[in-house]
Amino acid sequence: MKYSLVLIGFLCALQSLASAVPERLLTSEKRPYNYLNHQLVTGLTIDLLHTMYPQQLPAAVELMPWPRALHTALHTPNVLLFTMGKTALRQQQGFHFIGPVSRREHWLYSAEPGFKPLLSLEHLKSRKLLIVGLRAGWLSEWLQEQGVALETVGDYEQGMQMLARDRAQLWLSTELEEQVLRNHSPAGQKLKPVLKLGCSYNYLALSPGSSQALIEDTRARFALAIRSPQLQQHRQNWQQELGLALGLSPSAGFYLVHEGDAKCTMDLASGVRTQ
Repeated sequence: MKYSLVLIGFLCALQSLASAVPERLLTSEKRPYNYLNHQLVTGLTIDLLHTMYPQQLPAAVELMPWPRALHTALHTPNVLLFTMGKTALRQQQGFHFIGPVSRREHWLYSAEPGFKPLLSLEHLKSRKLLIVGLRAGWLSEWLQEQGVALETVGDYEQGMQMLARDRAQLWLSTELEEQVLRNHSPAGQKLKPVLKLGCSYNYLALSPGSSQALIEDTRARFALAIRSPQLQQHRQNWQQELGLALGLSPSAGFYLVHEGDAKCTMDLASGVRTQ
């Protein structure tokens, strides 16, 4: 009975919101948040959107390479782009961030059985190791600014092939992404963490020039969805699908339960200490 009342209240609150909706929904391959599975775009963020728009999504989800998605959103108002880090540059460009959708720990991983642990980025650079990561990610760009040797690829399979052929020694990823990759790739099964880089959050973002009505409506929908029983049900479904203990909270979004939902002590994306 209590659950039913919460459900009715949630649906009524959504129906009372303004009708401003995004004109386009843009994303890229980022497991387990948004990715193609049996010709359908699925993932944690997709189910969040379905919770925000329970009747029907305002537009078809367009999956494309991240550089193209980012460029399109940067020059087109009223576009919802996801999932992305909240960097100072992107804020200066005029993106409006909504979230967080998830909290994630950033690591470097090795597929070499006898790999010697890394102590720091300086230690990494002294060993002249090459990292491979997904193209146009803010963390890839940040590492390159630190003088780290890094090569970017368009998808996970290319990255795993580079490790398997010893064309690169390290894979740049997050703990949740790596756990999913471990279940879907033979090379991913060999990955082990060798250096923790820090923590950051994933967000939804409305493009520069988006209307104020759309910004307010999207934020209100997110605030209702992140606390809703519907999203908790999606969390439970994904927990079973991924075989991982997932948590969900308004302060962190989705997170791995064993890590807790405490704030990042250093949000790498923004460069701001949060504790």
